[in-house]
Amino acid sequence: MQQYSSCSSLLQRIHDQHLRENRKLYINSIPKILCYVCIYFLVMLVFRCPNRVYNAWKGPFPMKLNQFRNHLETSYKLFGYQAFLSSRFFFTDPEYVQIELGRNAIDQNIKNTIRVFNGHYSDGKLQYTLNRVLEGTIDKSNMVLYIRFAPPEHFYSEIRYPYDFQSFSTNTLRCIIQQLNVSSSEFMQWSEKSMYIKNIENIYNQNPKEFNRKVIIKCGILIGYLYRPTNEYFFPSYKYEAYRYHEDLRIFNASFFYTPSCSYILLCIIVCLLFKDVVYLVVAGVTLIFPRFQIVHRYTQKQMKKANIDCVNQLDQLLLHTTSENNHGNHLFLVDNEYLAVLMVDLNEYREPILRQFYEDTPINIFPIHEIDTVRSDCIVLNNDHGSSFSFPTYQYNRNWEPADWLHERLMAFNEEYRYRFEQNELNRRREAERQSLLEFLTEEEAQYQQDKYGNDINRVLDGIRSASPRFIAEFRLSASQIANDNLLDETCTICREDYHVKQRFAQWPCPAHHMFHFDCMLDTLRAGDTCPLCRYPVAAPNLNSIERAFRSVLGRVTPNIFD
Repeated sequence: MQQYSSCSSLLQRIHDQHLRENRKLYINSIPKILCYVCIYFLVMLVFRCPNRVYNAWKGPFPMKLNQFRNHLETSYKLFGYQAFLSSRFFFTDPEYVQIELGRNAIDQNIKNTIRVFNGHYSDGKLQYTLNRVLEGTIDKSNMVLYIRFAPPEHFYSEIRYPYDFQSFSTNTLRCIIQQLNVSSSEFMQWSEKSMYIKNIENIYNQNPKEFNRKVIIKCGILIGYLYRPTNEYFFPSYKYEAYRYHEDLRIFNASFFYTPSCSYILLCIIVCLLFKDVVYLVVAGVTLIFPRFQIVHRYTQKQMKKANIDCVNQLDQLLLHTTSENNHGNHLFLVDNEYLAVLMVDLNEYREPILRQFYEDTPINIFPIHEIDTVRSDCIVLNNDHGSSFSFPTYQYNRNWEPADWLHERLMAFNEEYRYRFEQNELNRRREAERQSLLEFLTEEEAQYQQDKYGNDINRVLDGIRSASPRFIAEFRLSASQIANDNLLDETCTICREDYHVKQRFAQWPCPAHHMFHFDCMLDTLRAGDTCPLCRYPVAAPNLNSIERAFRSVLGRVTPNIFD
């Protein structure tokens, strides 16, 4: 073995290249992950996920009438593409709000109320109603605001809205008390605002449905969010066709709680993706600092331990001192005539694609010689517990590279166990070849026998009688006979009606009952038919022609031109 290279240097080159490529992959992945993070945040901002989740957690936010007017005016300016160009797009602002429009600020005239159905009003279900806010309330003639309410029979009419009564003005609180049929003499005694709030909360807790029905529309206290209906159609009362909302219309949805489900789902997905990317960066960074892959493959370590080799340097010394007759091309080494070391790559290999193949696989394998069962042209078959095989290195382009022949010759020269096993295998192979040759001869003999004796027997064809297959009879003649002993002296062959004699050959029919007959009797029976004489259990039969083709064959010999 040449001294300018060793296993340790090869393993170190593979390890260093693997480490360099992992470091390069890690560094290249950082800009990509940062780009993904920017995309995640941009998606959250576009869909205003943080703002909507913030409103769901902290809302509703109380707004005075003047504040709501500004909020409505801002919505007219920022709904649409202009929202993406404003600073409001990047910050949280109230969406889920509590407003007090004041007494009789909502139009309650049934003729002006829009009732929206799911389909035509005659057979559709009422989804919600739209009541317009009087223009004097919002002080903007170009603004059209409707309040969306759930129908009275709907479930949402029975819920308790999270009103902050503390933020309502005294006039609004008095409006609430009056709508709840509290006598004026009673509430006139309440000198402090807290007394109004305490009594209103008690009434609301006792009967929220009645509170919602009497107070919300009359006093104009609403909880919900503002939106502009886009690409939405509705079926109003007493109309047969769908109408589309005007683009200048705004709707304050007070029909149910503010629950941004899509924002929650999108935020969870983005958080999971961010967590995955962060975990990847942390794990990859730790792996670069503390590499998880070792210089010596764990499988190689296990093999070295089994061969009592403590370290790679000791392996280098063993390979270095291996004699030339036990070294084949610096790839196969017979170490101390006890172990076979196989290098899967050249010790002087520096090409990156070749070394990359051994990041997960071991470049060297060590086997005890006593585990080698057979040496084939392309692999070594082991006789260990797994019965596995090991392929020779295949990248050699040297015409003299014949590892199988060399290894077989060396093992035959000094390993008696391998030599004995090989000779036994060769003996068995020759015997099997002789047996197969004899089996083919007997098969042809039986086929000729059946053709000569039964080939023209039309009665057998008509009666459906078939002989056993020539192959089956040949197998029977080779290996089915047994020698009778004293235990069979009282038995009688049911074919010839004669007793068995000691050392006389007999055989068993391959049926569930294993019926016994004289060997010669059973042979004649198989040649004549394919069923057991006692239980009619069949054996393999030859492929015969159909009755019509049999007739053609027989009659064709008598009148050759009858079917032409």
